[in-house]
Formats: sequence, structure tokens, C-alpha cells
Amino acid sequence: MVILGDSWPIVEQEEIPIINNDEELKALYRAAKVRQLPSDEEKYDEGFPEHPLSRVRARLRAVEATAKLNLEGGALRSFRIQNA
Repeated sequence: MVILGDSWPIVEQEEIPIINNDEELKALYRAAKVRQLPSDEEKYDEGFPEHPLSRVRARLRAVEATAKLNLEGGALRSFRIQNA
């Protein structure tokens, strides 16, 4: 927000919800839409290397760079999971 100012999307709240218990709060969280803010873009990772999202992306790059697939391991047999 500091970098982008007021250019990020603001969703207007129609009404202030009244939450009476934990279940209502959980239902409100479940109904909430996931938002991606412009500040979540990867181009800001270098400036904020300790931010959790920057750290996750760095870890994923490291995993991707070091992951190896053994193609000589043989063919996998098909299987089916049956309900108990």
C-alpha cells in the first residue's frame, strides 16, 4: 500500500455484519472471496525478502530447481482407492 498508494482495489462494504458467535464468524470467513492485491506481485519480492509470500515463492523456486524425476524407476502400476 505504501508503494502503490490508493491504486489497489477497495471493495465497498454494504453493511456491517453483526456476529453473535464463533460459527457465524467462521461462516463469514468461508463466504469471503480470496483477493489478490497488486502488492502481491512477484516484482516486489526483492524489496521485501522476509515477507511470507516472498519467502514462499523463494522456497518454491528452490524446490523446482532441485527436484529430480527418476524416469528409469520403472512404470507405475495403476491402483484404485476403495471406500471403506
